[in-house]
Amino acid sequence: MQAGKVSDDLFNLDKTPGRGFFFASGTTGELALHCADWLERVLCRPVVRSEWPTGKRVLASWEFADTEEGLVSDLLVSANAPPPARRIQIRP
Repeated sequence: MQAGKVSDDLFNLDKTPGRGFFFASGTTGELALHCADWLERVLCRPVVRSEWPTGKRVLASWEFADTEEGLVSDLLVSANAPPPARRIQIRP
């Protein structure tokens, strides 16, 4: 089994170990434990929400606080946007 984060819109795995990729083999139960451990590590990571107020709405993006790895972002948030007006810790 291979697991990790996708690296593009085609759902190709980023096979960098430092970015969460792992390879495992074993019984169904052992594989389930490997997956559960990986998911628990991901869910325990700190998350922040960055906000850019613009007129009538607030643009936002969410990222892991420990690596600044983006999770999701409004389509209107530019890659070269100015620093956010607010950064809110969502999950410590």
